[in-house]
Amino acid sequence: MPSGSVLTADSDRVHMDGHDFARVRMRDFLSGLARRAEKRDATMVEYKRIRSDPARETATRPDAKLTRTEIVRQIQGLVSSDSTIIAETGDSWFNGMRLRLLHGARFEIEMQWGSIGWSVPAAFGYAVGARNRRTIAMIGDGSFQLTAQEVAQMIRQKLPVIIFLINSHGYTIEVEIHDGPYNNIKNWDYAGLIQAFNAEDGRGRGLRVTNGSELSSAIEEAVTNLNGPTLIECIIDRDDCSSELISWGRLVARANARPPSPQ
Repeated sequence: MPSGSVLTADSDRVHMDGHDFARVRMRDFLSGLARRAEKRDATMVEYKRIRSDPARETATRPDAKLTRTEIVRQIQGLVSSDSTIIAETGDSWFNGMRLRLLHGARFEIEMQWGSIGWSVPAAFGYAVGARNRRTIAMIGDGSFQLTAQEVAQMIRQKLPVIIFLINSHGYTIEVEIHDGPYNNIKNWDYAGLIQAFNAEDGRGRGLRVTNGSELSSAIEEAVTNLNGPTLIECIIDRDDCSSELISWGRLVARANARPPSPQ
């Protein structure tokens, strides 16, 4: 490919064919490009062709076993214009994408890197820098075990982060890519862990829920806890995951199975 056919746009510079254009902001470059580029809606047409219609949001029986869809339905009620949703690697990606964001709400995700455990320290850092916003984190149990200690920093800083810890007893995302005994993990008393982090002066709260009624009560308690994080451990079946994760897992498994490229 001729060098002149490649244009690189960074956050504050544009480079093409040996020429650097400094102090060109990404947003300005993209705005200019949008004005000049021809509109092509083929991608959106294809997306609309394959997308599934959103399911109706109906509450389950209060005493019914907790499900992934019921968790998302109740989280939706928490989302406001000053909310930030932080979705961990795994099914939280796709569950978070089902949320409707009000104007001003924010959604943070790192699907490009797929870094398991990213969301706990990310939620801590975000809450430190944006204390005027409600930080809501959606995290799987496997990912949480990698960086759980950062919750102690939330307690130290008295940050009212609300953590929905989805306990499906294993690495669900890895199960959908390639299942095996290595996807099993030691279960923790996640709600009880918060008390250990609190020690003698912390104000964090840990709650464990198994049905919709318990989850509703836990959310009400979490909203009133303004002096520390609230972790809500949500118990669901191991095979309760989104259709998007299943499809994505198959694609990743197929890509992983490809023979290496010849040198």
